[in-house]
Amino acid sequence: MKREYKLSSLILVMLLSSVLISITSWLFFAIAGNSLIMTFVGQFLLMILSLIFQFALCSGLLRNRMGSVGEYLNQVNYINGKIILINIIVQIVITFIVTLVTAFGGAFLFITLIDAQPTTGTFAEILVGILIVAFAVVYSLLTSYSNFYMADFLVDSYRDIGLFEAIKNIFKVGKDLMGKTFMVYLKAAIFPIVLLIIMVLLARSNFGMGTAFIFTLIIIAMLIYTLVIGGIVLARISDLYLDYMEANRSKYLK
Repeated sequence: MKREYKLSSLILVMLLSSVLISITSWLFFAIAGNSLIMTFVGQFLLMILSLIFQFALCSGLLRNRMGSVGEYLNQVNYINGKIILINIIVQIVITFIVTLVTAFGGAFLFITLIDAQPTTGTFAEILVGILIVAFAVVYSLLTSYSNFYMADFLVDSYRDIGLFEAIKNIFKVGKDLMGKTFMVYLKAAIFPIVLLIIMVLLARSNFGMGTAFIFTLIIIAMLIYTLVIGGIVLARISDLYLDYMEANRSKYLK
């Protein structure tokens, strides 16, 4: 069921998040220089900053969908140590999975290229790339509702839910809603895919300055679309979560 929400608030919070993270990234890494430790600290800081904004958006869509920007940002008051820790674990796991797949894929690629034909090597490279993308997509779908679940169950009277129980529930919600979640993302991706196809076709043609002008318009359209669709997708995901919990909340209160 589609519910009302204030898209302008979502877009402004997302825009504020992007600007703040970009500025913080530029300043921090300019100071860090070539220090690996400082670079790691900077990446960790940016991850925390990103999860704070993401949690604020998800919590706002559960508690005050028509709220102002300030009311969405006030949702950070619900964040506690367990929420931050689970977010970090979720990020570490996806990094580990991608690294593991890359490592195994690299080993497979190396063995294949020892005495393989060039076409075989190219096929192996494509296969490794597909595996990495597939793992990342599946994992992202499974964890799409992590902040919604935490904003719903890990604050106020539900703070006593165990860490591993919460992580298990996050994956359960993601698994149960995976098909519907995928369709939401697929619909959102149709417009950019069409624009990319147009750009490829234009690149193969020769319209002179007209091609550059159309390219510029398409890039601007994609930037605007990306900003707007981010809020719409998040709202649709929140609808799926709320519909799901209306029918299954009792299962998560045992």
